[in-house]
Amino acid sequence: VHNSNFKAIHSANLYPASGASDDWYIGALGSRFAYTFELRQGGRYGFDLPLDEIIPSGEELWAAFKTFLKRISEIKRRTRERRPPKTKAFHPLPSINISL
Repeated sequence: VHNSNFKAIHSANLYPASGASDDWYIGALGSRFAYTFELRQGGRYGFDLPLDEIIPSGEELWAAFKTFLKRISEIKRRTRERRPPKTKAFHPLPSINISL
């Protein structure tokens, strides 16, 4: 979208920040997937984009979000296909002690 290219990296490699939500998802919840989306930088504006860049930035974010959802769905589908089929657990009859 808009001839923009983005690279997926761990958010810790972007810049120092503490308490990011992706840290919590992975650490506290044990989630396999956690993402932090960053909008395009506005050069000297930082993340305070000029008005004419807000909609293009949103379009890029929406395209990225759909791509990530598609990729996660593919990974989850392949993971399910590799699992052995679920079977009912075997529960032996309880043993009974009889004294005569």
